[in-house]
Amino acid sequence: MKTTKIYAIVLVVMTSLTFNTYAQDKRPSREKWEEVSMQGTVTDINAETREITLMGNDGGLMTVTAGEDVERFDEIAVDDVIRFDYYTYLKA
Repeated sequence: MKTTKIYAIVLVVMTSLTFNTYAQDKRPSREKWEEVSMQGTVTDINAETREITLMGNDGGLMTVTAGEDVERFDEIAVDDVIRFDYYTYLKA
């Protein structure tokens, strides 16, 4: 009789411990949008693909594609200094 009570107590304790294991993990989403502003000197322009290669202040090169909403694209020339904004997206 005593053994049955001990088994019953152990069963109840073990069952209560497993409830947390099967619960869904409700962590908040780890998504991050960030607006970045850059300035660079134009080193190359590809008018067909609308790609502009820029040299930043640190000497690094970056190629960006100007969208259709960029007005006066034809007025951009090599050695112009331009400032632009873009968004980065990170999801972990």
